[in-house]
Amino acid sequence: MSNQTRSRYEDFDSYEQVGSGTFGVVYKCRRKIDNRIYALKTVQLKSQQEFEATVKEIHILAGLKHKHIIKYYDCFPCGGNTKLNIVMEYAGKGTLHDLIRSRQQLIPEAEVWKYFCHILTALNYVHSNNILHRDMKPMNVFLDDRYDCKLGDFGVSKVLDQPLDLAATLIGTPLYMSPELCKNIPYDARSDVWALGCILYELCALSHPFEHAILEYQKNQLALMQAVTSGKWDRDVIKRNYSKNLLQVIE
Repeated sequence: MSNQTRSRYEDFDSYEQVGSGTFGVVYKCRRKIDNRIYALKTVQLKSQQEFEATVKEIHILAGLKHKHIIKYYDCFPCGGNTKLNIVMEYAGKGTLHDLIRSRQQLIPEAEVWKYFCHILTALNYVHSNNILHRDMKPMNVFLDDRYDCKLGDFGVSKVLDQPLDLAATLIGTPLYMSPELCKNIPYDARSDVWALGCILYELCALSHPFEHAILEYQKNQLALMQAVTSGKWDRDVIKRNYSKNLLQVIE
């Protein structure tokens, strides 16, 4: 990545907020010079920890080149050193979370396989580069105008020194935490795969495999973790509507 600043805030217009996360706000915007649409993630730098997390995401995005991963284009400061803007590929059809929540009927199996294979190939590429995503969830899977999946938001990723190295930091979205994470046991890339299984289930059932524990989790954080470690989830909705092969992949 070049140290020379290539873009400025003034190079873009038509800003429209399309999302927000732990570390920043995402805008849809137009670059004036070529009229192309981009996603601009603006991160407020309030602490050294946030700065390091932002730089981490930039380095990861810059190094990952895959058709099912959100492309990184540029970054530049704004407002002195209090904000950092990251210019990324814009996925015009929202997220997989949006798609799942908007569906009134079950998603056809061929469509489920399509989404799953897109995410799987992206995740395999990430892991082949010795990186854990660590926050796999439908909100971090974006959809382009052809409804092809794009894996993004690597703000909590961890680059591993060795392919089978273990990461011991407890981080991620509770609903998609693996049993190892719930037990605070060191984990590897299989925790991302567990989360992918949860996403696949959600594509089929239009609800999370541990949906029954969500309300209880709001009162007692241990409830969801106990549900995850128990391995109890509703297989009937998959058996009734999808093939045995799909159920086996989820299991």
